Amino acid sequence: DAARLDLIAPKAWFGRGSIAVFAVMAVCVAVFVAALSGADAGTRSSWLALGAIDAARVDAGEHWRLLTAVFLHFDIGHLLANLGVLAIVGPPLAHQIGARGFLFVFLLSGVGGNVASHLLMPAVALKGGASGAITGVLGALGGVSLRPERRGRRKAWQTLGAIAVIYGFLVGFSATSDNVAHVGGLVAGLM
Repeated sequence: DAARLDLIAPKAWFGRGSIAVFAVMAVCVAVFVAALSGADAGTRSSWLALGAIDAARVDAGEHWRLLTAVFLHFDIGHLLANLGVLAIVGPPLAHQIGARGFLFVFLLSGVGGNVASHLLMPAVALKGGASGAITGVLGALGGVSLRPERRGRRKAWQTLGAIAVIYGFLVGFSATSDNVAHVGGLVAGLM
C-alpha cells in the first residue's frame, strides 16, 4: 500500500527525519569552526578542549570523550568527506526510523566505534571524527532491510554483501583511517 511504501522510500531525498541529519552536520561544522578559532586554533590543546580522544585521558576517567570526539574533525578534507557520506546514507535511515531513532543510532554507533577503537587499537595520537557513527548509519540501513517484513525477495547475504561493497566505496580501508572504529560503528548500527 502507498502509506507503507512512503515509510520505506521517501518521495524526496530529504524526507521525514532529515532534520536530525542536518542537526548533526551543523554540530560538526560548528565544532570545526570552534577548533579553528582563538589563540590556540588548530593545536593539540584546542582539540583536547573540544573533546578529542586521548587514550591516557580516557583511561583516567574522561569517558565523555568517546562521545564528543564523534563531532570533532581535524581538517577540512576529513570534515567534508564525512559530511558527504552522511548526506548520502543519513536521510534514508532518518526517513525510515525518524529523527530520534536516527540520532540514537548515530550516537550509539559513534560511541561504539570509539570504544572498540580505544580498546583494540589505543594510540598516542588524538582521535576524532564521525566516520564510526556514519558506518553505524550504514549498518542500521542494512539492519532495517534485513527485517523479515522488509526483505522481500532479497536474501540476508545479499544485503550484507551490499553493505560491505558500499562501505568499501564510501569509507575504504585506508592505512590512515581508524578501521577498528569504522567496523565497530558498522556492527553497532547493524545490531
